[in-house]
Amino acid sequence: MWLLDLCTSPRLRSCAAVSICLLIQAALHAEFYLNEVMPREVQKKSGVAELTYHQRLALEKWLNETFVLKNPQETTKKDESLYLSQNIDHGKKLELSDGSLWEVAPDNVERASFWILPFPLYFVKNNDPLDNNEFPLKLINQNTGLGVKVRQLRPPELRETPPE
Repeated sequence: MWLLDLCTSPRLRSCAAVSICLLIQAALHAEFYLNEVMPREVQKKSGVAELTYHQRLALEKWLNETFVLKNPQETTKKDESLYLSQNIDHGKKLELSDGSLWEVAPDNVERASFWILPFPLYFVKNNDPLDNNEFPLKLINQNTGLGVKVRQLRPPELRETPPE
């Protein structure tokens, strides 16, 4: 009987409502803390150290929704502004947004043949000892994490005006 009274009590309903609100706030909370990714001296110089707790939460939330935190293990990323521009000959060659042209390793052509829409790309070193001399890099689809082994056929075009 006391359990039934407990379940219908206004106090328990209030606790449940507060718990639900805390769970929702935790779900919306930032994925990283500024203290973990920004040194204290940089926080002082930039004014972040002066933010209130709620201002900090709002900033962290906005940063997580707007930007992607770089993975420190991917230190060989070159240019995150690269995109697939053109898929040539059913995945045998790929032209990127910087004008560079890349030949895809024969065993990766099938995967590359499905790369049609522009999406962000980056490079990593090809660590496969069997063909890293012939195809020294891997071109990685930033959205899926899947990549293809490539070698450069044409370097990037020189820009006449600096990027904005």
